[in-house]
Amino acid sequence: MIHGKKALLALVLGLLLILGGCAGNQGTFTGRVEQISDWSLVAREPEEGKAYTFWARETKLDFLGLGDMVRITYRGKLEENKPLSIVSVEKTEKAEKG
Repeated sequence: MIHGKKALLALVLGLLLILGGCAGNQGTFTGRVEQISDWSLVAREPEEGKAYTFWARETKLDFLGLGDMVRITYRGKLEENKPLSIVSVEKTEKAEKG
């Protein structure tokens, strides 16, 4: 019975390591804010023009405005039409007034 418990424990720890590693992947994105709310923002890449949605669970976005250039550290894999969780966000350039 002890052998079975050790195998089960090893399996659970292995799954946690694998799933935790996938969930912990972080990347950085730089783009211009197109849409913003209290809990999310959409920003577009300047080079390729692709827009991405980011969710802000514990990150305040009230200092950002439309058109601001931002650098976002996110959790997950950057894909279009798939919201990502924000780890941190900083304004790199204020929107130009036209």
